[in-house]
Amino acid sequence: MIGYIKKLFINGVLIDTIYKTGPLWYNESPLKIGSEIDHEPWQYWVTGQIDDIRIYNRALTDEEVQALYLEGQSISTTITIPDTIQNMMQSVELPINTTVLDTSDNIISYQFNFTYDNLKLQYISNSLTGTIADGGSVVVNSSTPGNLAISYMTTTPLNGEGAILNLQFNPLQMGTSKLIISDFLYNTDTITDITNGSITAIGLYGDIDTNQHVQAYDAALALQYSVGLDPLPLSDPTPWENWRIIVGDVDGTDTITANDASLILQHSAGLISTFPVEGSKSLENSIADITISQDNNELVFTSTGEFYGLNI
Repeated sequence: MIGYIKKLFINGVLIDTIYKTGPLWYNESPLKIGSEIDHEPWQYWVTGQIDDIRIYNRALTDEEVQALYLEGQSISTTITIPDTIQNMMQSVELPINTTVLDTSDNIISYQFNFTYDNLKLQYISNSLTGTIADGGSVVVNSSTPGNLAISYMTTTPLNGEGAILNLQFNPLQMGTSKLIISDFLYNTDTITDITNGSITAIGLYGDIDTNQHVQAYDAALALQYSVGLDPLPLSDPTPWENWRIIVGDVDGTDTITANDASLILQHSAGLISTFPVEGSKSLENSIADITISQDNNELVFTSTGEFYGLNI
């Protein structure tokens, strides 16, 4: 049976297919594009603009139509890996985030390479649950240590902002592992605006010497560090690596002070069970007034109220 097929694509997506029987109709009239009828006064013209007109001597495949739609497009978006702090005893779920994507962008695939320190992190798995890419299919090749080759596809264009993929890791040792995305493609467009991040694995808060206990020795180390001394010189020359500062900063002020040393000492004696950085409010809003007076050639510091530590 003689016949032919008509296909309608919008934004590169197949919308409708019509099957016709019989020969393809044609006439000897001049070819016009954008006009429905070539007889006055019933001639109708397309409202809008038409460009990139092509005539082929064969039918294009669906993939070729999609490629033509995407040709020359540039996706303006940013891919971001957040900086994450995680306890050594817990796995971490890391989101790969994107700024806003619109359905009109017709993003139906992405792929990229992801590198990490495989001595500090162990790749476990991945998930699309709760992401804007949920409902698609992702493949992760983890055969090369420290590198993931990631590819994704979907039938529904991505829309919105947020995570497009979650990656799960187990920390293997304390420290910071830099995370780097490279060769990122949305469909066939290369994305170069990428903000890379890191995972910092830490031990117990207050356990500065990392022996799995919060002890008076840790308080002594914190106090020494707060005045610029060099505790644990063989483990971490001053300045300490970032993860050890995070462990010692139990009051959450982004640095180690005598107040941290005091809190660690109280924890070691069982006076407190959690630190302010872990959500405890008991010591976070301490109120103390300090006055300074001179007695002969000496300065005298006098405190009233709740006073736990002092750095000058």
